[in-house]
Amino acid sequence: SSIALPNKEIEHTFYLIGDAGNSKIGASTIALQLFKKQLSKASKNSTAIFLGDNVYPKGFVAEQHKNRAFAEHQ
Repeated sequence: SSIALPNKEIEHTFYLIGDAGNSKIGASTIALQLFKKQLSKASKNSTAIFLGDNVYPKGFVAEQHKNRAFAEHQ
């Protein structure tokens, strides 16, 4: 059996992505590239939500840490 959806205009769209980090500096994962492509087609009534913890496995490094730029990129 099928469910009939109401014939209404979409007011707002939410785009969700999880585990999107771990890109090298200056690059993006394939998932992020595809997400960006999809968002470029999105209406102004859209919201992108990044799910999960992108500062794993040991948390965010201090500002003076040598890997700070990489942590911010991720």
